[in-house]
Amino acid sequence: MYSTVREALFGDEDIYAGFPLQEYPLDRHTWGGTDPIFGRLIAEVRPSRIIEAGTWRGWSAITMARACREHNVDCREIVCVDTWLGAGTHLVKEPDGTVIPSPMRTALNRRFGYPRIYDQFLANVIHTGCHDLIVPFAAPTNMAGSVLRTIGLQAELIYLDADHSYESVATDLRSFWPLLAPGGVFMAHDYATGFPGCRLAIDEFSEAHGLTRYVERAWCLLVK
Repeated sequence: MYSTVREALFGDEDIYAGFPLQEYPLDRHTWGGTDPIFGRLIAEVRPSRIIEAGTWRGWSAITMARACREHNVDCREIVCVDTWLGAGTHLVKEPDGTVIPSPMRTALNRRFGYPRIYDQFLANVIHTGCHDLIVPFAAPTNMAGSVLRTIGLQAELIYLDADHSYESVATDLRSFWPLLAPGGVFMAHDYATGFPGCRLAIDEFSEAHGLTRYVERAWCLLVK
């Protein structure tokens, strides 16, 4: 039995060793990843493990890692699940029924046609000195959830900020909820910020499981 997800995924390999950090300056772009809500939850929940589904450039994970240190929380690892390929909205948009190239496609930082967001994520984690806590898991959320359930290690805090479609959020809730330890907090982003599918999936899941929804600005919290 493994004691950490890092050990299960990588063994003794140091995945950060030899990364060409000089090629990637620190990139501070984020959507709410430095919000004070992370520090408050870390101080209250004091998680020994955190799972994040949807990471992008890593700022929410970095914020949580810093909060663990600030509040002397003995967190063993922050597992970041993402494909680092972006979403469909990074490729095309459909305003007024006309499909056009998305202005967000430059955010993918593609090289030879392939997104390099993962490289910037690694760089940000190393630049901020959080590589001892943050563990990347490059996989679709449904695959990662299955693997994490097989490993059998739970987390006291799970943060969901991946694909915001109804189908994906509903699937991610079913996939990651079993990984939440009793008394733990499931935190979902963009519940109240223009993603009706995300909100509907959370509402249906919470009602089906008799859970109270605690809404704080863009976030919805569910307690197990």
